[in-house]
Amino acid sequence: MPVNNCPSNGFEQQVDAALRELHTGWGMPTEWYHDANVYRLEMDTIFAREWQYFAPTQSLLRPGDCVVGKAGEIPVFVVRDNDGELRGFVNMCRHRGHPVARADGNARVLVCGYHGWTYNLDGSLRGAPDSREEPDFNCSELPLLPISVDCWGHAVFVNPDPDALPFRKAHPRFEETWQSRGLIADLDAYQLRRRVEYPAECNWKLWYDNNVECYHCPTVHGESISSAYNVKEDEVDHYEFDRMATYKFPPRKGGRQHDGDQLVGSNFRSMQVFPGITIVQQDDLMVIAQMIPEGPEKTVSIMDYFTERGTDESRFERWFQIWGQTFMEDLTVACNQQIGMRTGRLKRSRFMTKRERPVLFINRLILESYQRAASSQRGG
Repeated sequence: MPVNNCPSNGFEQQVDAALRELHTGWGMPTEWYHDANVYRLEMDTIFAREWQYFAPTQSLLRPGDCVVGKAGEIPVFVVRDNDGELRGFVNMCRHRGHPVARADGNARVLVCGYHGWTYNLDGSLRGAPDSREEPDFNCSELPLLPISVDCWGHAVFVNPDPDALPFRKAHPRFEETWQSRGLIADLDAYQLRRRVEYPAECNWKLWYDNNVECYHCPTVHGESISSAYNVKEDEVDHYEFDRMATYKFPPRKGGRQHDGDQLVGSNFRSMQVFPGITIVQQDDLMVIAQMIPEGPEKTVSIMDYFTERGTDESRFERWFQIWGQTFMEDLTVACNQQIGMRTGRLKRSRFMTKRERPVLFINRLILESYQRAASSQRGG
């Protein structure tokens, strides 16, 4: 999967300089938050090659179950075949590129709605109208294009690269980390309650920066997540390693008042896996998120909300309101940032190296991806 072109002749030198200065708190050039060529590089270098959250496992339990979505900008779908194996494919017919799977559901075969080419659940081409009269037409030469699929408990992950290392080999400390953090992987422990899409008119990096730090929590989330948890920096347990980050919040004494009842979080733990996989478990709620860039200045976050089985519906709704409000507050500040980024007046951001350590960590991973792309282009 070669990278076509870096954004400019001096881009590699700019990346090297940004990496050197990152540890002192200086961010990458703000033009990279709206530049179309940088975005193209990110899609080819990061989102076409990395593992991303895709769907809840419980949506893909039976043979024929199918979920449609995206991995970065690439349309994909995952299906459970007749042998019980999860398979993923680029959602394009081998005829003329029309989507084969058009909606989530269950099917015995996959039929392209454009000309009726039909595929088995393992991706092999079963047949095409009038193909018997076509010289040298061989169904075995035209299977759907595969992608990589893996899973952890409640989460199905995808990687557009069909030759990608399995998820746990790509992230060798994932297993030990979720266990040490007390995350629950038992598929019977939680049930899916709701899937929500949160669109934002901002670059994916702004949304990502916001998502990994809580320096902003006291000022932005005073009436949402900060009312249920203690988000003071000196009491948050967090660390970053490899391409993952994890943190815990202690509960806030007194908690949030809601209709005379106290709603207090008592056990918040989270994992972030680059780029954009988020797994949060707190009390009887779980949220798993996927981040989908849809342009240099547009990002969609998909949040799957789960609760432990037997959780009271009204309690879930109250937590859902808190988290929904939290995400909308995050989207608002990220969109407001994007307006400033495109003016060109702010050349670089100045991060707080202690309070925003996770942001520096994520920015380093992004810059290292740029660096590898530049090295690959010049044959290094």
